[in-house]
Amino acid sequence: MFDEIQLFCDWYAPKKLSKSKSVQFKKKFRLEIKKLLSKLNYKNVTFVHRDFHVSNLMYYNKKNCSNR
Repeated sequence: MFDEIQLFCDWYAPKKLSKSKSVQFKKKFRLEIKKLLSKLNYKNVTFVHRDFHVSNLMYYNKKNCSNR
């Protein structure tokens, strides 16, 4: 989950922040995300699919996965 969240720092932040601010932001962001993720009580059974197109919607037991 952390790797997927970190993509925000890798792709979006550098487009909106200067290089020095981006480096500082990444450090703070990663620290905060690690704190938040450590507080979550979830089983690691989550599938993360990064190719968000309507043709890539998945169904499980004839129900849309987003409804679970």
